[in-house]
Amino acid sequence: MHPCQAGIEVVTSYALRRCARCGDMKKLTDFPVKIGGKRGLRSWCSACDAPIGTEYCYPCRSYKPAEEFAKRYLGQHPKCLACRAKIQRDWKLRKKYGMTLEGYEDFVATQGGVCAICQKDEDLVVDHDHHCCPTSESCGECIRGVLCRQCNSAIGLFGESVGRIAKAVSYLKARSVKR
Repeated sequence: MHPCQAGIEVVTSYALRRCARCGDMKKLTDFPVKIGGKRGLRSWCSACDAPIGTEYCYPCRSYKPAEEFAKRYLGQHPKCLACRAKIQRDWKLRKKYGMTLEGYEDFVATQGGVCAICQKDEDLVVDHDHHCCPTSESCGECIRGVLCRQCNSAIGLFGESVGRIAKAVSYLKARSVKR
């Protein structure tokens, strides 16, 4: 039985929703359609919607060109590629070494922003003592420094043995061609 036939007063009104950006209560018709969304609508109103060809990055709190977002996430992902990379880097550092991205950046800055061995300033990675933590994850206490990927790999290939590295140095000194 329909509510009107049962004597129940039905108040017809527009469904309202609060815009996530401006905070105003607006009619549902004021919200753009979002395919695949929970309610089928964006969480912000048309007035707050991004200009054509741009997307809103929540961590940056700004509109950026759509090219700066992963194509598969356009219209549904709130982070630009730069912010996503930074957030993923922070997560990996926390999981693997127990340090934040800010802690890593401070560590690099105290080391002069370069590899502790070759002084290159590119592709820097965290070096930790594998004798303390033999798995790929570190306890955070055995971090030795920041090295470029090549120097870190070289130390790993020598099994982190000071004796083997010293023998390699003496080998190179004895057999190198004078230039």
